[in-house]
Amino acid sequence: MISIIVPVYNSEKHLVRCLNSLCSQTYHRLEIILIEDGSSDASRSICERYCKMDHRFRLIITNNVGISAARNVGVLSSQGDYIGFVHPGDWVDEDMFEQLMTMLDRYHSEAIVCRYTEEIRDQLISPPGPEVVRLLSPEDAISLMLVQNRTESFLCNKLFSASLFKSGTMILFDQNLHLYEDLDVCCQLYFKSESILCMPESRYHYMTENHIWKKEFYDNYLSGLTALLKILDRLKEQSTQLLWRIKEMYAHLNLYLIMVGYKYKPKEKSQLRELKYNLYRFKLSELNDVSLKRKIMILRISISIGYSFFGHSILHKYNEVKV
Repeated sequence: MISIIVPVYNSEKHLVRCLNSLCSQTYHRLEIILIEDGSSDASRSICERYCKMDHRFRLIITNNVGISAARNVGVLSSQGDYIGFVHPGDWVDEDMFEQLMTMLDRYHSEAIVCRYTEEIRDQLISPPGPEVVRLLSPEDAISLMLVQNRTESFLCNKLFSASLFKSGTMILFDQNLHLYEDLDVCCQLYFKSESILCMPESRYHYMTENHIWKKEFYDNYLSGLTALLKILDRLKEQSTQLLWRIKEMYAHLNLYLIMVGYKYKPKEKSQLRELKYNLYRFKLSELNDVSLKRKIMILRISISIGYSFFGHSILHKYNEVKV
């Protein structure tokens, strides 16, 4: 059986499409765990309706505990042999979980990833990836995840053996992290796996408009810097290429936070000083992106000059790139 965990919070506008896609799965041995985290809209009543309509749905009510804690509730209450996650703003092909289980049974792997389709306005974007089925080492799987990921969301096109979460040292989401907490968990799960199966077909639909970055969540995004430092520590024995990708993610996020802080939170000077200090965390020689290194050099001299040169473009980019 597969346990599919769906954390729900104020998702009424797109929740029905998501739940319909799970209801229609051609693989029937499912439990669909809805963690409703104190929504102020009609999300809870929608969840209750699906639980009455289909016995595979199970509703757990929490009270604004946050997405990491909500996922942990789902993991700890799950009864399936495999665990997957779906964002309530997205949807999946009707044969997604049947295809994933078929491949897992064939190759006897503990984890599998399929490609996803990013739907942005009238565009359908597919990330790069293998054109044939491949078994990857943990390091190669993390590298591919970073190369093909455009969305800053790392969980929802994957299926993991429940034993990876629950056997030996239990793997759960850090409740103090609100960004990249899923990447941290994926890295831990991958390194607990002997191999990860990569499927070339796209089965997951990532709906961009439901994942827009918002400056109101600035404090949550700050925790992403902590998450990336934790991940760097986990990967410190790995290849230089893997490390510079994480370092560049850190640097890009730090630039965004500086621009938001400068424009919208000018009175929080101590926070801005700390973010500027982060510009010196890595040597420029540890980064590969020439444009990124140039921005860091300018901001080290003056945040106001940097904002006048590229502040608007960075803020616009992060309103297009998603979480």
